[in-house]
Amino acid sequence: MAGVARRRLDAELVRRKLARSREHASQLIAAGRVAVGKTVATKAATQVETAAAIVVTQDDSDPDYVSRGGHKLAGALTAFGPQGLTVEGRRALDA
Repeated sequence: MAGVARRRLDAELVRRKLARSREHASQLIAAGRVAVGKTVATKAATQVETAAAIVVTQDDSDPDYVSRGGHKLAGALTAFGPQGLTVEGRRALDA
């Protein structure tokens, strides 16, 4: 009889595309945003079955950006907005 396939939780999150990298997976786990079954995970190295139910909860306080660049741009717009910088109705290219 073959054993049940298991792997590290952080690696499994990356394999399932629930995290960008193992480091990102570790951050999600440390923030208490990952549950295996109905139990909140506390360690990235936890061995989980590859068929286990894994849920990553959304952090509503963190806007959904594609990359860190989105966070940087949001910070710049917040910082420079009071000085009269407006981007509404303008086009920009990041090349």
